[in-house]
Amino acid sequence: MKKNKIGIIIDGASSMPFSDYKKYDVKRVYLRIIDLKKNIEYKDDENLKDEFIYESLKNGTSFKTSCTPIGELYDAVEELLKKNDEVIIFTIHKYISSQYDNCKMVASEYPNKVFVVNGNNMDRDYEYFVQKARELANQGMDAKSIVEQIDNESKYFATLFTCETLKGLESSGRFGRLMGKILDKLKMHPVINLQNDKPSFYGFTRDYYKAIEKMVNGFIKENKLNGIQDIEEVTLYSTLLDKDKEDYFVQWLSNKFNLPKEQIRISSNPLVVCVYTGINAYGIALKIKR
Repeated sequence: MKKNKIGIIIDGASSMPFSDYKKYDVKRVYLRIIDLKKNIEYKDDENLKDEFIYESLKNGTSFKTSCTPIGELYDAVEELLKKNDEVIIFTIHKYISSQYDNCKMVASEYPNKVFVVNGNNMDRDYEYFVQKARELANQGMDAKSIVEQIDNESKYFATLFTCETLKGLESSGRFGRLMGKILDKLKMHPVINLQNDKPSFYGFTRDYYKAIEKMVNGFIKENKLNGIQDIEEVTLYSTLLDKDKEDYFVQWLSNKFNLPKEQIRISSNPLVVCVYTGINAYGIALKIKR
């Protein structure tokens, strides 16, 4: 039986190292980040650095983002179909961006050839599943079966986060301006879980540092786990996080999960997320034992 050749497309919402694109033979399409102060549009690629976003936010710049232009999505699919039988597309969480809907629309033009992974993944699980898709493809599994397996397994992964300020979420329209200003003044921090199609809101906390405890406890309760022993992987999201805060959260996770600090994985958030969550936003990725 002939093994299908499968191409993989990922969007700009991944912190996967650029060296891994060649390793896993994936093509990346780029979301856009627009500097509203300078009216300049950037591609979210290797030339756009964390340091630039950090300094821009620090200096009061506001950003907005936009999806990959539809034409670029079609071009990427056509390019891969010239040398592959099928294509799998990974996108950022559908609540964060409409990229998923755009990719589904493009995929509908290529029935039984182009498949889109359910858009409820974020950075760590996104990276994990890209690697898994390539491994399964190399084993001879077809694209439809790969996507079905990933969609089923994705419910065991979650990304939870909080923001030090709601200013970025206000400017994006994801949070009401008046409500955001009131909550910022009261120093209230939202705790949100991106695990399923629709986010779970775990409420607010006035203690920025204790939000991480609210994340873990809320996750255990929502998923009806017995405790942290039912969680097998933890990652700290740390882009734009001050070093002293990063050290604090690494130590907290080390104590909570009884792991050496060196085993706490630290990942950068995608820049298309950072421009809204801002400086000193942080989060964790958790994976449930199966």
